[in-house]
Amino acid sequence: MDSKHIVGKIVGAAYVTNDLDEAKNFYANVFGWSYRPASTPFDNQAFLALKDDAVVASMGDYPADRHPDSKPGWRIIIAVEDVEAAIQAAVESGGKIILSPSDKRANGVGMVQDADGAMLGLVPLEAVSKFKFNQQRMEDDNQVVERLRRLSHVIG
Repeated sequence: MDSKHIVGKIVGAAYVTNDLDEAKNFYANVFGWSYRPASTPFDNQAFLALKDDAVVASMGDYPADRHPDSKPGWRIIIAVEDVEAAIQAAVESGGKIILSPSDKRANGVGMVQDADGAMLGLVPLEAVSKFKFNQQRMEDDNQVVERLRRLSHVIG
């Protein structure tokens, strides 16, 4: 299946916070979300946020080795054809590299900060299906859990 039609589109969302319990309560009360624990190799907690049994986002607290420029808030994940080229374009446009896809923790995904400080995850097309939270169901979210486990540092 040709997935080029999603290049440049948002394919996922992750929320990183200093107070995970408060954030989970807020989104549960406002949107009716429930949560399922997600494993992580880092010193932090992670959850998949669910609505009507569908994964809609991920949530986590900060790992101990987070990037110093990382602030609490939402991160959007955008599909790109070439992560390195997207990172270069971001830097040339005033952005900052937070995580290179060549970093062993990144698993091929990049993270940049735009000129205003917003954090953006850049995911290659071949990995997009693992980030399309709004289309994943509980019974097949194991791939999402595995990708989030590998990327828990990236979202922070």
